[in-house]
Amino acid sequence: MKQKTVLTIAGSDPSGGAGIQADLKTMEAFDVYGMSVITALTAQNTLGVSAVMNVEHAFVEKQLEAVLSDIQPDAVKIGMLPDRNIMEVVCRAIDKYKIKNVVLDPVLSSTSGTELSRNSDLEYMIKELFKRCTLITPNIPEVEKIIKSISAICQDQSFKNMYISSGEDYKKNLVRIDKNIFYTNSIGEDINSIDEDICSIEKISSKEDMELAARIISDFCGCSVLIKGGHSSFAGDDSSDDLLYLMPGSRYSSDDLNIVEMENACDMWQERGENLGFRRIWLTGKRIDNSNTHGTGCTLSSAIACGLAKGKTIEKAMSLAKDYITECISMGLDLGHGRGPLYH
Repeated sequence: MKQKTVLTIAGSDPSGGAGIQADLKTMEAFDVYGMSVITALTAQNTLGVSAVMNVEHAFVEKQLEAVLSDIQPDAVKIGMLPDRNIMEVVCRAIDKYKIKNVVLDPVLSSTSGTELSRNSDLEYMIKELFKRCTLITPNIPEVEKIIKSISAICQDQSFKNMYISSGEDYKKNLVRIDKNIFYTNSIGEDINSIDEDICSIEKISSKEDMELAARIISDFCGCSVLIKGGHSSFAGDDSSDDLLYLMPGSRYSSDDLNIVEMENACDMWQERGENLGFRRIWLTGKRIDNSNTHGTGCTLSSAIACGLAKGKTIEKAMSLAKDYITECISMGLDLGHGRGPLYH
């Protein structure tokens, strides 16, 4: 008997609602063999995070070696990476074992608002980890932090010098983010032709902002992007707007588009495909009136990884994951005194 395998690299939640506990429950629901590498121990519950203890990066590396040298995962879900040393270890493991189907939920803060990542660590994540991923799944607050960090990176003269020294025409591979900030752009538009297109998206306040942010992140970081719209305030009370932005080379079937139209919720996804160009997909569905959403990001990214492990296209994996998490929230599990967990 053979079973598809998925590895989660993330923190531990003793209350069972998020982190590796939520990941493994999701993997069981999708009938894949789940494995875990723990990056941090947290003291948290439905009310919030009271303490975090990072696992030594050397021990994270030993965990990765133990798993990857024996059981090759069909997909990997990455969650909380609390410091740069651990990020470096994960990047090396992805390269060494040629891991495919990497889904990253860039956990920058908890559902309750506790900050879980430093700005310097986020910059490394953007520069080195994102490009190794098949898909990243930030929510709107995380997108705003990522865009801000990209702006800071592009202001760094050493970054510009590095780009110039690569032998490419720097000015022809820039796009304005705001009046003073540029980001590298593989489309190769001439900067003179887009000087008037000056956009500042410090806050995501519209679907147009989501689309622009997805393009900036995908183009700068070299990965497909799913922007989760559950935190949006501009979509109305009855909808949740998510945007999917697809990268080059992703397997694509037009039939997949038939399954992403759902009532009153919208996720946007964008992909850049070889010979296909950018693809943007708005995933729609109904916003559920339930405040018990602890671990939704962990669950969604794990569910997508399960779909990829089973050979689904990103669109199909995302649609199945969306259906699953909608059902999990709809069950209305009521545990704890704060934002409760999902019914996996």
